Amino acid sequence: MCLSYRGYASYMIEGVKVPPLLLTENDIAKQVLSSLIKRRRTAEAALPEDVHVMSIPAFPTLGAEYTHRDDHLKGPTAESILVPDDVITPHVRFQTLTKSVRARKGAKVAIAPPLYKDINTVSTGSVDFDPAKTPWQLKKTGLDQSRDPLKDRVYLDATVFGFGQCCLQCTFEAPSLPAARVLHDQMCVLAPLFLALSAAAPFQRGMVTDVDARYELLSQCVDDRTVEEADPKNPEFKQQGRMPETIHRYISTSAPESMSDLVVEHREDQKQRLMDAGMDEVFADYFAYIFYRDPMIIFKERIHLDNDHSIEHFEGMHSTHWTIVRIKPPPAMQDDIQWRVELRTPDVQMTDYENAAIVTVATLLARAIVRRAEGPDGSAGGQVSGLIPISKLRENMLRSQQRDALRRGKFWWNHEGSIIETSMVDIWCSPGGLLDVCRSELQKGMGDAAETSLDAELINFIEARIR
Repeated sequence: MCLSYRGYASYMIEGVKVPPLLLTENDIAKQVLSSLIKRRRTAEAALPEDVHVMSIPAFPTLGAEYTHRDDHLKGPTAESILVPDDVITPHVRFQTLTKSVRARKGAKVAIAPPLYKDINTVSTGSVDFDPAKTPWQLKKTGLDQSRDPLKDRVYLDATVFGFGQCCLQCTFEAPSLPAARVLHDQMCVLAPLFLALSAAAPFQRGMVTDVDARYELLSQCVDDRTVEEADPKNPEFKQQGRMPETIHRYISTSAPESMSDLVVEHREDQKQRLMDAGMDEVFADYFAYIFYRDPMIIFKERIHLDNDHSIEHFEGMHSTHWTIVRIKPPPAMQDDIQWRVELRTPDVQMTDYENAAIVTVATLLARAIVRRAEGPDGSAGGQVSGLIPISKLRENMLRSQQRDALRRGKFWWNHEGSIIETSMVDIWCSPGGLLDVCRSELQKGMGDAAETSLDAELINFIEARIR
């Protein structure tokens, strides 16, 4: 069985397996692939005969000039000159989020992936892109009403160009909070690698961009900072915290503090309040960062709630920070659900087989991490890889989106305590690499049957893609 939910864009649906897959189960690949196939069939059964479900990250011609009539553009929600408001799901949450970003920012968003250039590419626009200046510069000059104002960039002027893209999220339930914190940190190191492995979004607005994945577009689409907050030289400067390139700190107690080498913006009084309530300093530092910014969505009839029985206000803050990996507390009044960790980076793939392969590998790695964190070797921090400084993790996220990063890219990696640059082949396919971890975990659960299982086939498929 699966549940379906409306996504941000009116052409999107989100499918969720019910009941969720347990990390302890052995036939992971079979269950995942079967669930994905059933979801697709269920969705298509509700559609007209000549309409089909496509699992792609970005609809390649969204916003292209020939796809929407001019009299449908410049709607009151997005004020976009490229797409009508009809592409946004009419639910009040999504409509409010769209308006809130633009209203707080004081300008439309300016999403600007670089244009891929070959010998036949015609240069476009005249304005050099600077995220600290461009959105307000375009508004002031009226160029935000032009389709191609930016020099050698694909101009995208609405949140839907980020949140209207599809991903393959994997949520894992941990047996304890300490294990969830370890799983969070380990998945953060792996998250850029999964993005490079799955990158499938080079086409935007009918043009070819010079990046292969969707993630930087997501970061730009919810950047609600004011002109003062976006300027690094201004005293009011704030980091792009809604959807940062990575995370702001590690949260496991075994993580060396030196690895969390970026400044964590927060209010000290909020951090202290969390610590006074019993939260350790590392975790308080993490959540104080989330509370640092204004809420994006709040309904006036839901302001005064019983916070002893409702976490709605917390969810309103927590759910509008879209980090590469998210740790999720148990829902209020639901004792059967534990702490969960959500891997958010992979681009969705075109086929159920490909999606099942990525989910299977991610799940086997998550199982190895949790087993090591909970078992006798838990003192090692549950590691399937050593941590790297978050500044290097940020570099990895930027590199993972570059053209052909899977084959040509170099990534920072912790090799026996040394932080080095290496290839995806070395990280995944070398002896003792990540795919060997997956095979070892599979062997522990399935014994001799592992070699001929669908899981092993999917691991081999991932290895072939990397090589």
